[in-house]
Amino acid sequence: MQQIESSPKFIHKLVKPLVSLGIFFAVLLVLWIVDSTYRVRNIDVTGSVKSRAVYGLESLYGQSMLLHETETFTQHIKRANPTLSSIIVTKSYPNTLKVKLAYSRPVAALQVSNGFFLLDETGLIVEKQSSSPSAAIPPILYYQQFSASDYDLGTNISAQDIKGALFFLKKLQSLGITINSIDIDGFHMLGLYGSDIAYIFSVEKDTKLQAYQLEQVVKKLKLEGTEYTKIDFRFDKPILTL
Repeated sequence: MQQIESSPKFIHKLVKPLVSLGIFFAVLLVLWIVDSTYRVRNIDVTGSVKSRAVYGLESLYGQSMLLHETETFTQHIKRANPTLSSIIVTKSYPNTLKVKLAYSRPVAALQVSNGFFLLDETGLIVEKQSSSPSAAIPPILYYQQFSASDYDLGTNISAQDIKGALFFLKKLQSLGITINSIDIDGFHMLGLYGSDIAYIFSVEKDTKLQAYQLEQVVKKLKLEGTEYTKIDFRFDKPILTL
């Protein structure tokens, strides 16, 4: 006759699987608590953003702080805000992202169909506007017309003569020279104009050499107290017009 196991033995056999099951659910609970705790709940934005809108931040809420690197958050913000020049993301555990942002500063305005592209020093389109820019931002008159609808914010203008003009603009400004307008008539003629002085460059000649010559000539003329109306750097030696 088959014997029925006693209750203590039966209970003893159930203890091990019940304990294992309890541990399993306890681990799941701990993981759920940790996962819930370390998800983005707060985003602290600082930097030179002023009143400008920052896009894409709302989709970062609820993202895992543990599973995502800061670079992932940075790239997400950059894709949504292509005109930002600097994005620094740090994690403040358990649930806060600290985001320091800076927008690219426009230094020149390229005249295009129906308005202007405001460009930073690298040629990035940081803003579009239909009206003339402020007097502090020199307009660029280009020999070809860009279509405003063909370029989005955050696009980098690749034309080397425009990049060259922006390079020389930065150099002139670093020397304390104010430029009111820029006229580009191809690679061979980049004209940067102050109120009564013209600086002529070319991207067919080494730009760093021209920048060096510019610095040396301007400093020399300043020390001598010599007034001039134009300096042309396109040739082997700069040509000075008094």
